[in-house]
Formats: sequence, structure tokens, C-alpha cells
Amino acid sequence: MYTLPIPTEDIRASLLAYDPATSEHDLCGYEKQMADHYNALVTVQHMSVGRAEQVVRALYLEELNAAVAQRERKEPVKEATWEEFEALTYTDIMNGAGCDSYEEFEQRYAKWL
Repeated sequence: MYTLPIPTEDIRASLLAYDPATSEHDLCGYEKQMADHYNALVTVQHMSVGRAEQVVRALYLEELNAAVAQRERKEPVKEATWEEFEALTYTDIMNGAGCDSYEEFEQRYAKWL
């Protein structure tokens, strides 16, 4: 298992900069997601550790921007049906299943996760 080379303090500072109300539970969850994603890129996709770090940083920055924009729009997220969830492939899930952020993905598929 590889260790994400992004300091925990940097992750927390970035998350809190986007949403000062982020809970400790959410911070730990984001850190774990980033580490899991990093490990998958290195071990499954055979990406170099440096490139994997860049990808994880970019994806989470993009996701945080999308989550903030979505929160500001206050649009309700349509809950997925069982058929929609069942039709998802691993690649679909890793690519966000058509959602703009992980927050939207969690809301849309919460019933099935």
C-alpha cells in the first residue's frame, strides 16, 4: 500500500478553506478517499507516484469547486433508481457516474451505497 504524499494539514486546510463548517468526520472521510484513490491509481492503473499525486490533487480541487458551486445553486439532487445504480460499471463509478462532485454522487446514490 502506498502512502499519499500530501500532508494531512494541507488537505484539511484546503477543505476548510472551501467550507469552514466541514466536520471532523467529513475531513477524515475526504482524507481516506484521497488516499484510496491515490493507491488505486498507483496499484491498479500503474501510474507513477508523482503523477498519481498530481491527479488526486487536481481531482479534489475540481470536486471541491463543483461542490461549492452546487451548494450555492441549492438545486436538489435527483435520487437514483435501483436500475440506474445497477447499470453502473466500475469505470462509471470511478469517473463520478455523471455527477459534478462526489457530494452529488453520494446524495444521488446514498440509498444504494
